[in-house]
Amino acid sequence: MQTVLTEAGFDLNKVMHEAFGGVFDLTSASRMGWLDKKFANMGAKEEANLTENAYNDLRDWDQIHAFATEATTRILNL
Repeated sequence: MQTVLTEAGFDLNKVMHEAFGGVFDLTSASRMGWLDKKFANMGAKEEANLTENAYNDLRDWDQIHAFATEATTRILNL
């Protein structure tokens, strides 16, 4: 898939970081270890996009949808 998307003209590093952010579950129900969660919560104090002790979904669904639509068009036109 990576080869096809590269051939279609996508900068995969940019797309993956901008659209497909990630999820940081800092809730008490998280499977993250206590020490990792402690450090992540400390970082959340400094990071505007993260909330302490919360489920942080950083994915941009509008951008993911736009990427999927554009990727489909480009791949079909290869």
